[in-house]
Amino acid sequence: MARIEESNANAKEFERLKQQQQQEAEQKEAAKVQDRRYVGTKESLGFVIWDAAQSFNINIYSDRFIT
Repeated sequence: MARIEESNANAKEFERLKQQQQQEAEQKEAAKVQDRRYVGTKESLGFVIWDAAQSFNINIYSDRFIT
């Protein structure tokens, strides 16, 4: 009888540890999604430079060269 109770206790402990590991894995995955950057540093820097160039009217004749 004691072996059955010990076996049940071990099974419950195993399930608890399994659930804890699953929760930790889910938390790590959620942290990865939160830290993800959708636009890279080079793209951000390029946009900032392009926007600054627009404000200085450097690109005023671009329509003539494109067409």
